[in-house]
Amino acid sequence: AIILVALLFLWQKFSQIEVEKKYALVSQELQRCSELTTVKITYSDIVTLKKSAVMGMAKSYSIVKFSGVIRCGIENLGDSRMYIDEGGKGITLRIPVAKILGNDIKEISVFDEQQSIFVPITTQEVLEQVELAREETLKKTLDSGILAESEQQARALLTTILSNMGFLRIDIQN
Repeated sequence: AIILVALLFLWQKFSQIEVEKKYALVSQELQRCSELTTVKITYSDIVTLKKSAVMGMAKSYSIVKFSGVIRCGIENLGDSRMYIDEGGKGITLRIPVAKILGNDIKEISVFDEQQSIFVPITTQEVLEQVELAREETLKKTLDSGILAESEQQARALLTTILSNMGFLRIDIQN
């Protein structure tokens, strides 16, 4: 009976050390990933600005093409919380919700332009129109369900990583 108790005690200690190792390993990997981009969308658009003076005597226009990239994912995986079961075979991971990580303009070029000194189109006006188009693209992207897709991609990726670490039961939540 004493030997059985001693073996049980050793088994529990060994299991506890294994769980602590796995906890440290998962924690280290999550901290190293930090920002996780799971969906990246490239887009382009054309903005047209037209101005005319009184009675249409003087006209100006600019046609500007721009492209950008929207990135979605988990802003900081280090904010995740986890629980590893006593046997070290199951893990519950609570990750932050997906967010828009960036909506960056990559290129702007003037496609066509005609300027009149009486009704000039300023660079500021062009940039304001590009910003409005960029915001509209972001809104359409959000309406399409991109954040849910981003969270699904994050779960799939983390499930693969945790499975490769030896976990048999994986539960990832937001």
